Amino acid sequence: MLRNAFLMVLVCLVLPAGAQQVAWQDTSAVYETKHNIALELPQKLWTALVYPLGQLTIYAEHNELPKKVRNWFTNEDQTFGLFPYVQLGGETGSGVGAST
Repeated sequence: MLRNAFLMVLVCLVLPAGAQQVAWQDTSAVYETKHNIALELPQKLWTALVYPLGQLTIYAEHNELPKKVRNWFTNEDQTFGLFPYVQLGGETGSGVGAST
């Protein structure tokens, strides 16, 4: 009985002391990936293609380009006219087009 009490006291004193001695380790470096230029290439190409489009959109919003284009294609009454024409044969040949 005395032996069991001694073991219980020993376990209560030794286990917490051993748990406190474990040093904290930074494990965030484990999840860092290595940079492979060949694998980054598709993202860089996509960014190179899309970035100018995004900048053009921002420019168009700031300078009201859609409104200016609409005003260019409409008259004072704000009516829009796009008239297609087709020509088959004749002296000038065949042709297709549109006029405003």
